[in-house]
Amino acid sequence: MMLDPPIFPSNGIQASAPIGEASVAAETREGKKLNKSRAHTLASEKFRMFWGKSMDLIIADMIPASRIHYPVIFARLIGAILFGGLIGFEREARDRPAGFRTHILISLAAALFAIISIEAVHMPGFADDEQVRIDPLRVIEAVTAGVAFLAAGMIVFARGRVHGLTTGAGMWLSGAIGLAMGFGYWPIAFFTTIAAICVLFAFGKLEQHFGYNSGQRVDRDEHR
Repeated sequence: MMLDPPIFPSNGIQASAPIGEASVAAETREGKKLNKSRAHTLASEKFRMFWGKSMDLIIADMIPASRIHYPVIFARLIGAILFGGLIGFEREARDRPAGFRTHILISLAAALFAIISIEAVHMPGFADDEQVRIDPLRVIEAVTAGVAFLAAGMIVFARGRVHGLTTGAGMWLSGAIGLAMGFGYWPIAFFTTIAAICVLFAFGKLEQHFGYNSGQRVDRDEHR
């Protein structure tokens, strides 16, 4: 006995059920995609905010607020290079071990120590502490001790002669000029540099002309 096929109602309610489920599934998929897109956008915004704040902190740390304006600091360092180089040029012309570059580095380092000593006292961590005070004498002593160590290496006693005294004194003077530049005493540094050049060039020529340098005095004593 064969059964007749089922007759669906003419209103189409049962026939439209699969179509409604497909539509809900499609909307669900679209919602998930939209949520993923929103989450990705939110994560990107958070990353950009974090990166922006990080770069601001890095830049602020690389260029901190200074007691002395940066153009003034750079001008002082350049002045230390110029004045130290003028003294070192004479030593370089005489083919001494410590010449042009050595004197520049000594003067530049001394100026940098002086500038750092000023800036360190006014750092935010130290400025609020009433016990922190700058002691210029300690900075000068530290630079003097370091330059003296280098200058002592230039002084050599051989065959009854002492070599390198003038070079060592020039290195010591370059350190002092660098300190003057670091603390902002341009006139003192300039006058000292001119005086040192006069002593090294002019008086050196006079010593050679009259035979009053130490090496010739030792030679005369040996021949007696």
